[in-house]
Amino acid sequence: MNTASPITALKGVGEKTAALFHRVGVDTVGELLSYYPRTYDLYEKPVTFANLEMERIQAVTGRIGRMPDTKKAGRLAVTTVMLEEFGAYLHLNWFNMPFLRNTLRPGNTYIFRGKVQKKKGRMVMEQPEIYETDAYERLLDTMQPVYGLTAGLSNKTVTKAVRQALDELNLDPEYLPDRIRRDQELAEYNFALRSI
Repeated sequence: MNTASPITALKGVGEKTAALFHRVGVDTVGELLSYYPRTYDLYEKPVTFANLEMERIQAVTGRIGRMPDTKKAGRLAVTTVMLEEFGAYLHLNWFNMPFLRNTLRPGNTYIFRGKVQKKKGRMVMEQPEIYETDAYERLLDTMQPVYGLTAGLSNKTVTKAVRQALDELNLDPEYLPDRIRRDQELAEYNFALRSI
């Protein structure tokens, strides 16, 4: 595999996923590596319900008290969990994810991360990410890339493909002479690429 290899050279990228990458202008491994994130997301410590700020992405720790509830709302299946902390309540809603009824087990504690909003006088987090406690701790205080996407292409898919390319590819050697890089205070190309 090299930078000219088609994106399908990466494990887990079949023709359907390649078509989604094509919609954002990525057809080769090299184009994937230069498809830079549009921003970065800082994974901060979970906060208490009392310290939640509206319209901001935050994480909370919550223990599932009872089985998630799934109801039909038109074409949507809405799965809901209500968390309680010292008399404060947070409603978590997921759309068209009924399998969560079997994933989120009563008695288990998870970290939920998403944007908090006020709806009908209630604190609501829609489509929050779900993490086991140890998995979230590995992300704590890190900046994770956020990519420009198209329908069907998730940030997780792009991130996984980029990591795989960086791990398996012999990157091109730096072409700028050391003297020029030092004079201009430029990072070595491969270091910069991995850092981005």
